Amino acid sequence: MEKLFATGCIPSGANFASLISSSLNLQDAGVTVDTCQRIGLGCTPAATTLAVQSQYVPIRGTISVGNGASAVTGVDTDFWADAPAGTTLQIAGAFYTVSSVQSAVMLTISPPFPAAPTPAVTNGQAYRDSDNLLQLSNADRQQLLLLDRTGTLFAAGAIQAQSVTVGTTVTATQFAGSGAQLKDVPISALTGTFTAEQLPNLPATKISGVLRVAQIPSLSRREVLMYAPTPLLGSGQTGASVCWEADVAYALTLEFQFNGQTIKRSLGAQGTLYIPLTQSTIFTLTARLQGVVHAQRQITIDVAQN
Repeated sequence: MEKLFATGCIPSGANFASLISSSLNLQDAGVTVDTCQRIGLGCTPAATTLAVQSQYVPIRGTISVGNGASAVTGVDTDFWADAPAGTTLQIAGAFYTVSSVQSAVMLTISPPFPAAPTPAVTNGQAYRDSDNLLQLSNADRQQLLLLDRTGTLFAAGAIQAQSVTVGTTVTATQFAGSGAQLKDVPISALTGTFTAEQLPNLPATKISGVLRVAQIPSLSRREVLMYAPTPLLGSGQTGASVCWEADVAYALTLEFQFNGQTIKRSLGAQGTLYIPLTQSTIFTLTARLQGVVHAQRQITIDVAQN
């Protein structure tokens, strides 16, 4: 390019066109560079080295809307995809919210389009915020990082950070690490079930609240207890008490033989039941979680022979 514009050369119109195309017009491109060399793309940089602001882009087709009307009609539009309910549209320099979409060529805006003398729009252009704010790809054109207009960040690989602060919800398929530095984790925030292996080195002091057996099913067999204060009835004793205690998540059933019949009783999480006995009896306590047997306990109360 320098040779074409060297002293004594006569550049052609095509050469000038190439020169113009190879330059960057900051105003047309929406690029701002201030005296501190801070760069703004689509905006004026403030206190940051680089500031990026998404821009409104035209949607497909053309639109028409009358004075004082809320109904917008389109030609060659796809309102379902380009302007779903809740989208902000720019029409004739003003901004409107899409209230509802009736079809690919008809939608409703709020507030209504201004009345006369504002000119109505016929076969005009509507604009919406661009979907993505920032995209990074490698030399193979594989998308590595994407920041969309809602502030959601998508990464193709791992993101390594010394500290991460999340304002709402963390969704992940897997967590790695001991969890030893976790602090004040409320049990109410934990959903689903965990095994002891999934929380190998998490100190109990880091968890606030009460951990239910249902959240750690592999420990459930330790959480069902049944015993008899008097496992052997002596002379003059005509009955015995059976005591139990289990996690409230379990459905408990006590089964035993009485006068030749099988007795089954549903129980609460803990309690004591007095039962008249004339012979040795086996008691079986079954703990179920969502219909599945998770634990069974069995004791025998003997009756001494006179």
